[in-house]
Amino acid sequence: PDLQSAHVIRAVANVKFKRVFTSHSGCHVVALTCELQAYVWGRNEHHQLSYPLPESLTEPHTNDKPSPTPMAPEPVRLNALPDSNVPPELKEQKIVYAACGRGHTILVTDQGEAWSAGWNVSGQCGRPEQEHISSFQRIKGGDLTHGDKIIQASAGVAHSLLLTEDGKVFAVGTAEKGVLGNGRTGEHIAGSRVLFQTESEPLLVKGAIEGKKIVQITSGQQHNVALDSEGYCYAWGFGGLGRLGLGVQADSLIPAQIPYFANSNPLLRCKKIAAGSTNTLFIDNQDMVLLCGKFKVSGDGSAGQPWMTPRYVPDIMGYKWSLISGGGVTIFCHAKDPKEGNFTVCWGQTANYGELALGEGAPKSATKPQRIEYLDGIEMLDLAAGQNSTFFIAPGISRTDNAAWEELQRWPPLFEDEACKVCGSAESGGAKGEILECEKCEGAYHAGCLTPPIEGVPDGEWFCPTCDVPHAGGIPVGSEEDEEAEEEEEEEE
Repeated sequence: PDLQSAHVIRAVANVKFKRVFTSHSGCHVVALTCELQAYVWGRNEHHQLSYPLPESLTEPHTNDKPSPTPMAPEPVRLNALPDSNVPPELKEQKIVYAACGRGHTILVTDQGEAWSAGWNVSGQCGRPEQEHISSFQRIKGGDLTHGDKIIQASAGVAHSLLLTEDGKVFAVGTAEKGVLGNGRTGEHIAGSRVLFQTESEPLLVKGAIEGKKIVQITSGQQHNVALDSEGYCYAWGFGGLGRLGLGVQADSLIPAQIPYFANSNPLLRCKKIAAGSTNTLFIDNQDMVLLCGKFKVSGDGSAGQPWMTPRYVPDIMGYKWSLISGGGVTIFCHAKDPKEGNFTVCWGQTANYGELALGEGAPKSATKPQRIEYLDGIEMLDLAAGQNSTFFIAPGISRTDNAAWEELQRWPPLFEDEACKVCGSAESGGAKGEILECEKCEGAYHAGCLTPPIEGVPDGEWFCPTCDVPHAGGIPVGSEEDEEAEEEEEEEE
């Protein structure tokens, strides 16, 4: 069934994550733990998770016959996959960033390397052209030199961008619509087909970003936006429906500066960017959200009336926003507001699969920002809007509203009885103490039946002896390592 509200993923309920990545045009996910270990799950029809996955980790996604490329329904630790899927050289490194395209995945390591797998028909994996890259392989060559340390990546349908520590941007994949930023598309006719130039080795992107220190990159289906260290923004690629924010519906074959942010007042410049499939989101230095492109089916903001340049979203002005993400048809924003506290809003039309996360019985479509009321008080560390799904990273009960956190459901559901798994009794009190419920497996245990016994009810989340172990590279919630990681996060903020 489609989930209409946000659920805690039971398989990794005892693991502490800090980042999550998915695609506005795809159905696979990469999540990073606080120890910078990667977990992957979702569809794998283009080998975007690597191929073949161990049979025990997969399930078919067709009803009539088994799929030759079955999906991974639950998070799989990358380093637990066979060496034929994930080379030992990659397993030895930590993952600091990721990007998901429609059918490919890019992982960025702490050593400044980029590795890719998946659909590569246009060279978007940065490897010599072949239909699929089944084992993660390192992207290198082209204009990328040995000294270039990659720190970020972004991905569209058939292209990818890489950002280096010194602020340079490299592109691979198709040149259609000018997404490579090299000034041409290479469009030509071959028989009855229209083809475009492709680049399977990293190509340095120049134009208006040449000599600038780029600090963020983001990609829509066929457009890109970059942010420099001074708060100026640049866009290139498909210009239809105003998604570039340049004021014209024309493709830009090289990066061009977005005029709106070319402002002498630093408060009106940009600090964060995020591309949806047909639009682009911005947070300026006042912590307010701006938007350009198409984000509705009809009316203002639709194909007939797209926002050609960045504009403030009227319904959410006046709050302090910290996170933005654009999905297939959805937009999400999270605020850490000094007056209202932590809250999340969303909107989008034709969101038919519950991806707005507004809850059971709530509308599946929204033309204006709607507050996700049951998430009020829950701080978000990260969020990622996908093609038909949405993912949230929250710090758990230790740094959020206890009542709101306790109301969240787990997925998949379990139907456990309330009897203690040690003694078999469902009665609480007395020498055995209160019955505790594990946050992951929902198993019941008397506090006094545990070894060693627990006095009273623990503060925060509690995991039973079976679940309270590191989940193959993650930090158990509530452990000493967890508390140290939280202290580090607070220092970073």
